[in-house]
Amino acid sequence: MVDKYGKNQVAQIITYGSMAARTSIQDVGRVLDMPLSDVTALKKLVPETLGINLKTAIEQVPELQEIYKSTDLKGIVLREAEKLEGSVRNTGVHAAGIIIAPYDLTDIVPVATAKDSDLLVTQYDGRVIEDAGVIKMDFLGLKTLPSSKMRSD
Repeated sequence: MVDKYGKNQVAQIITYGSMAARTSIQDVGRVLDMPLSDVTALKKLVPETLGINLKTAIEQVPELQEIYKSTDLKGIVLREAEKLEGSVRNTGVHAAGIIIAPYDLTDIVPVATAKDSDLLVTQYDGRVIEDAGVIKMDFLGLKTLPSSKMRSD
């Protein structure tokens, strides 16, 4: 794609990882020097339901409600973790997604260079990048897909 459209018109798509309920507890606990065993115990109180947030977990688990109301370190960690939950924790690059622009990308969207390649990386994620006037393509190659040879039977 770079050879066809040019280095400044092709870019990889950034991904943003956000803090989940347990991750936010873990990170806040580490920053506040909570013993690892206490952090682990607090995290285990959060149900393993997919997509659960701390507000819902606190409503569902009476022990978390008591900790949330307390003034000790566990209560502080839980309240601070609730504030941080959902915020961006890290960035990555979409596995197979690229964008192709009609002209120089730096005139359209903010970009950066990838740390392990010469390709540009958009600073808008895949959910909104097409709104900037570029084409989003997914080039997913799997070894399990049949070869591209056409058969006539």
